[in-house]
Amino acid sequence: MKIQQDLSMSSFDIYAIIKEIKTLENYIINNIYQQEKVFGFKLRRAGSSHILIMEPERRIHLTNISYDWKLTNFIQMIRKHLRGRKLTFISQYMFDRIVEINVDRNYKIILEILPRGNFIITKDNKVLFALKHVHMRDRAIYPGSIFKYPPNSPENPLKVDDSRLIELIKKQKTLFRGLIKLGLGPKYAYEISYRCGISNPEKTKINSCTNETFVNLINCMREIFNEIDKDPKPSVYLKDNVPYAFAPIRLESLVEAENHSPKFFQTFSQALDFYFSNLQVLETPKTSASIMKLEREKLLKRVEAQKRRIIELEEEIDRAQKTIEIIYSNYNALEYIIRSIRRAKIELNMNWDEIIKKISKAKKDNKLARLINEIRTDGTIFVRINDHLIELNIRRNLHDIIDDYYSKIKKNREKLKIAREELKKTLLKLENIDEEIRKRVEIDTIIVKIPSKRWYDKFYWFISSNGFLVLGGKDAQTNEILVKKYMSDNDVFLHAEIHGGSVVLVKNFLKRTIPNETLYQAAIYAASYSKAWKMGLHNVDVFYTSPINVTLTPPSGQYLPAGSFIIKKKEYIRNIPLELSIGILLYPAGNTVLFQVISAPTKVIERLTKYYVTITPGTIKKSEIAKMILKKIMSIEKDNPYLLRVINNIKLEKVIDLIPGPSLILEEKRNE
Repeated sequence: MKIQQDLSMSSFDIYAIIKEIKTLENYIINNIYQQEKVFGFKLRRAGSSHILIMEPERRIHLTNISYDWKLTNFIQMIRKHLRGRKLTFISQYMFDRIVEINVDRNYKIILEILPRGNFIITKDNKVLFALKHVHMRDRAIYPGSIFKYPPNSPENPLKVDDSRLIELIKKQKTLFRGLIKLGLGPKYAYEISYRCGISNPEKTKINSCTNETFVNLINCMREIFNEIDKDPKPSVYLKDNVPYAFAPIRLESLVEAENHSPKFFQTFSQALDFYFSNLQVLETPKTSASIMKLEREKLLKRVEAQKRRIIELEEEIDRAQKTIEIIYSNYNALEYIIRSIRRAKIELNMNWDEIIKKISKAKKDNKLARLINEIRTDGTIFVRINDHLIELNIRRNLHDIIDDYYSKIKKNREKLKIAREELKKTLLKLENIDEEIRKRVEIDTIIVKIPSKRWYDKFYWFISSNGFLVLGGKDAQTNEILVKKYMSDNDVFLHAEIHGGSVVLVKNFLKRTIPNETLYQAAIYAASYSKAWKMGLHNVDVFYTSPINVTLTPPSGQYLPAGSFIIKKKEYIRNIPLELSIGILLYPAGNTVLFQVISAPTKVIERLTKYYVTITPGTIKKSEIAKMILKKIMSIEKDNPYLLRVINNIKLEKVIDLIPGPSLILEEKRNE
């Protein structure tokens, strides 16, 4: 029997993942994001944070993949209700492919991992928001409606006695359909059958099974549920090195009968994260093929429109040139017509009706009168010569009219030149569309991963040129945490000689002598992350001391604010420059790339990466400088797909967080 490739989670998968993500209960919703149908919930509590991915019709799990999140109107509305709220209870609805997450104040997040599934937010059981508004025979989902679950959801098999389970199986024609009817899905129906020695359950008729067969099947079913708790083996199964299926347990049927190669993970979320990110990679070429077709069609339409515009401009230029030639060839006659009508109107004070009647009578005998095609009451005269219509006016002489046509020719020639250049660009783009799509596919198939959180990620940090971890506090609270929790006797404490700034620690885990080079680099960090940057200073003194000389206890009768310290003894490093480099570290491997955005003194960062920008105190606000930094880094190596993919996925806030204050980019020559 051939099992189809997994495209979404089954009820059994959801049962397993719920057990794993229930640890998120009592976490706070810090933020919510969206990328098309994928929703990301950033959840946090003291000392811990996670991203929970929810995708209707497909999946729910924790992730360390970096997504190109978009701030949609839908998300902005949801944030107003859910941000800052606590997850109180996470459960599976019956044994269906539906996850419900209770949030305090009677909010609920409902994710339907069903065909035509939905993502719904309710309050007091009324729909507030839904990704899709639908009206079906048995239920309707739209804002204001009472939320109803889909009918006929299967019961949890663990809560149903054996006789009832056997009765449900017997209602179907084949053993395979009977197991599926319990809500297990084809993959696990096959696994249970295989463990019971039945290799073709889809061809095994119910009436051919003995009572012993049914008992064995129920026992095997309970066994796979039991493995989730006692012997989980989160895994992805590869077919020809391509991810084909996933499970929270080892699937003997896929390994032994189907010859799939298992890849095991520590958690089911990690397995699902790996599987679906790679599934997206496999789907990207198909998506790109349709994009390529649409792009090509758009370009072909643009080419046709540009060609038509070029022909129109050429015809307008040709008409204007012919008009000038005709005017010069009939100059005296046209001048006479203008003078005659001008004299009748202005000198003889005739009205237009009289003038038009007089010209109509004159057409019988006067050749010049017959040239006049139309006269308008604003003084415009249309003259037809050799089927060419020429516009004149009694208030303008022929020289001015000819000059207008020359100006029109000049303008149209400029437009024609631009139109031809644009056509060349479009034709070139059309010629290179396949290569552009290839590059886009190459970029889009790269999976961007977020590094695992480390204890020091809550601080500013870098590794010095001599291999010492240097930490900097981000505010008064983290300054205090650094000193109270992480400062050890062999470390060095640094601070700018100015009120307000980061506490900087040089960690000395191995109790080595700390070189002057590391001290100087740490001093640059302390100077840069101080109030001196916002004041626009470019140099400041920095003091350093041993932890024994740092105390948080004020003298008797005095008060010490949070983040403040009493320093008993100081040594100084004078005239430290305020200059910081911000860069991206890339760790590519096949179709994945791990990245970090860090800040450090230039001498440190230039040894680690060429993707960095150096800043100094200036006048450009942090958000603008952050955009400029990313743009400048991207220009360093425009054809690097890993770099382009990472920059597209970096949240601007990550860069802004590392910038001390208003800045300028320091232009410098590099020895590449």
